[in-house]
Amino acid sequence: MKLEIRFRHMDRSESLENVATEKIMQAVDGFLNRHDSHIQVWLVSDLNRSTRGNGSFTCEIDIRYPRKKQFFLQKTTDDMHVAIQEACDKLKDHLDNESKREIELRHQAPSASEVVAALPAEFAQDGFDEDLLLQASGDSRS
Repeated sequence: MKLEIRFRHMDRSESLENVATEKIMQAVDGFLNRHDSHIQVWLVSDLNRSTRGNGSFTCEIDIRYPRKKQFFLQKTTDDMHVAIQEACDKLKDHLDNESKREIELRHQAPSASEVVAALPAEFAQDGFDEDLLLQASGDSRS
């Protein structure tokens, strides 16, 4: 997994970078394959642009993972550590829901014997070997 942490409108802080890395790794643990995922994090300060002196901090996370999926989120609070924690909590919730949705879709997929039973009869007449397909899939007809 490729993880990039960038700072906008604030100086780079090794401690914030370590906190963000740790929290994100905890959030994605068990959900993402480390080789084909890309996570970009922006830690943004609004303090320098604020004219009233009371700024805010934003943690933005852009994540791309297999099957061309992409998810973007941001959390803004008056404390950067809280923004990072809330963004990571939201990321973990999203990945958990996505995982549950994929499991449900797999359980709804038809078995090989159901697919073969739904094929038109002309496939069997044209030399289509139904039993061979069932053997290859590990399914057998009773």
